[in-house]
Amino acid sequence: MTIDYSYILLLIELTENMKDEVNRAGLEIYAGEQIIIDKPENILRIAGLINETYEYTKNDENFKRE
Repeated sequence: MTIDYSYILLLIELTENMKDEVNRAGLEIYAGEQIIIDKPENILRIAGLINETYEYTKNDENFKRE
């Protein structure tokens, strides 16, 4: 099978939560940990995910133990 589009291969196993976030961003996952980049706007979606992740990590409240 040949792949005729670009993709990002992640070297970590995606959890179901991670996969849900990728799908929520409007991206598709192919063959495990490959995020498909078949349209130019998908690059912006990935940038959005990175920005959301960064904003989440800046808030110490997200890491407090209960």
